[in-house]
Amino acid sequence: MMIPAMNDYAVSTPSLPLEKYKIEKEIGRGAYGVVHEVKDPNTDAIYALKVIKFPRTNDGLPHSVIREMASLMSVRHLKHANIITLINAFIGNDDVGNTTLSILYEKCDWDLYDFLKHIPRHMGSSQCKWFSFQILAGLEFLHNNSLIHRDMKPQNILVNKDQSIRIADFGLVRNYSLHSTFTTTVVTLWYRAPELLLQCGYNTAVDIWSAGCIILELFSREALFPVKTETEMLYSIMEKLGTPIPQDWPEGAVVDHDSFKTFPRRSVSAHCPPAADLPAEVATLIDSMLEFNASRRPTACMLLNHPWFSVHRADQVQAHLPLM
Repeated sequence: MMIPAMNDYAVSTPSLPLEKYKIEKEIGRGAYGVVHEVKDPNTDAIYALKVIKFPRTNDGLPHSVIREMASLMSVRHLKHANIITLINAFIGNDDVGNTTLSILYEKCDWDLYDFLKHIPRHMGSSQCKWFSFQILAGLEFLHNNSLIHRDMKPQNILVNKDQSIRIADFGLVRNYSLHSTFTTTVVTLWYRAPELLLQCGYNTAVDIWSAGCIILELFSREALFPVKTETEMLYSIMEKLGTPIPQDWPEGAVVDHDSFKTFPRRSVSAHCPPAADLPAEVATLIDSMLEFNASRRPTACMLLNHPWFSVHRADQVQAHLPLM
């Protein structure tokens, strides 16, 4: 499979103001909002519309709305086969006066969480490889544009019937420098990198950690760290992967290295059921993505050059050769 050119998956340009779109059905609901499938009656084009509500205040537009809108505008110009296409964003009010942020974007068929939950148990190594390649290609593009996603999880990876992947939900995306320190209350707990749990500075390596957890889940169909608290998460990381040496403990961590029991180093393959048929080279690749020391994790670009992805790299090169 090849990564399609932009014109192979171009999204129709919306022709109407937001209120003119016809809501077809609700397709998702969470703590922060609801997602509808909507139709442009002029073109019959289908989109997804995410509506987030913010409690009204006496101080004007909430800062959280301004921050969210700024994040959306910072990525709206991005065009890549494995990044969701954001069409537009609108600020408004609901019937009771709450501020709403409505985000119009391309409609996909599933998120990866539902896809893995409802399809047959075994995808096969080739399909897992294709999904993994696309996830890393999307991350490479974000990172090359100085953006960290910060909330990589199966629910934020969208899947289409043609097996194409889109990375979505940029509510936490941020510009970065390699030496920046950001707020650490990000990323769903099961996919959260240790430097976030320890409230240290971080960079794009947090996305690599999350992607490693997700790639393993493609094979195993179960989360590696299904925990309930941050303390449990740190303990589970060390129990399953091994306790890092003191020299690899991040500077400025809120918990001391000596607070944890010493566990031997182990590969993720030890926690993958035999039926998952995890190739040894893939286990080694994922192990590198789940290095406790963030500076030792490979970049998305390095991972895409792993021998496991050679067939897809060749397809990508072929897709961009000039026509004779």
